[in-house]
Amino acid sequence: MATKKSEDFRKQINEVWKQAINQLEDVKEAVLKSGDRVEAEVERLRLERDKLLKKLGEQTYKLANQGKLPMPGIVKQTVDRLNEVIDKMVKSGRKKKTKRGKKKKTKKKARKKVTKKKKTTKKA
Repeated sequence: MATKKSEDFRKQINEVWKQAINQLEDVKEAVLKSGDRVEAEVERLRLERDKLLKKLGEQTYKLANQGKLPMPGIVKQTVDRLNEVIDKMVKSGRKKKTKRGKKKKTKKKARKKVTKKKKTTKKA
């Protein structure tokens, strides 16, 4: 009888142990899910912050160029450098467009010459 009671007791202990492990697994999953949600929210907030900083920078830059915003020297240096970079970009863009246009015209002229040669050989 003592062995049967001890086996029953072991079975009950094992069953309680399994239930505790299952509950801990459930808790673990819940914690991980909430952690994922927190990370997702933090990432969403970072993206929103970056967008707002970009917008703020663009608005500040516009007001600075219009002379509507008093600027400390360090900010003025940044605005001046940004204007220089933008000017260089615009100038580079113009140079590329004119070079591309010349190449296209040259190709068209070359095509016309080839076409004319073909026509003359057919007539002869």
